Amino acid sequence: MAKRAPKKKTAPVRESLPEMPPRNPWRRRVGLVLAAVALAKVGMASGVVIEHFDEGVYASNLWFGGPSGGTYPLRWFYAPPLLPWVIENLFLILGPSNFAAILPAAFCSLMTVLLSGIAAKRWGSPIAGWVAVGLGMLSGFQTSFAQTALTDVPLGMWWLLSLVSLNEWARSGKWRWGILAGGACATAWWTKYNGWMPLGIGVGGLVVAGVLSREWR
Repeated sequence: MAKRAPKKKTAPVRESLPEMPPRNPWRRRVGLVLAAVALAKVGMASGVVIEHFDEGVYASNLWFGGPSGGTYPLRWFYAPPLLPWVIENLFLILGPSNFAAILPAAFCSLMTVLLSGIAAKRWGSPIAGWVAVGLGMLSGFQTSFAQTALTDVPLGMWWLLSLVSLNEWARSGKWRWGILAGGACATAWWTKYNGWMPLGIGVGGLVVAGVLSREWR
């Protein structure tokens, strides 16, 4: 009988690996910048003191008992309850200190820089986003307010988040953006009494767009 020729071994076919999605250097770089912003805005927080009268009102809930409702007398004339409530709970967790009192504004300042970069990138270009992040990082005015126990920086953050979300909702029609915009606007209103204004800006912009553009109508 004729011998069969041995079968040739064929090299296994290697499946091509799927291409990795390109990395997003913008996010990584923004993260590094935000870390630098955090150091700049709260790195010297140990030397910050609570000296503005309104700061004392917002940070004094712990020292008022039942007869005054656990808050500074007539505190609602100064601001809605959100920031004083946050500072009070930070005092309960970390202990009363100037650092704990400014933590809300410091955190909101960092988020404002991030949101300004996102807004400028979405509404303009990546270069515009970097310019916005750089301006927020180097703004002495914003850094000064980030080291206070006032409502201004938190209000600005909620305003910006509400406007960015309103814009995304108007562009995409996805209701999650509308819900986020409404929640951010309500939280801004709970932070300061003029927090309702992003709603007016957004609705006003949509009305003007509807008048000028058939596509928007």
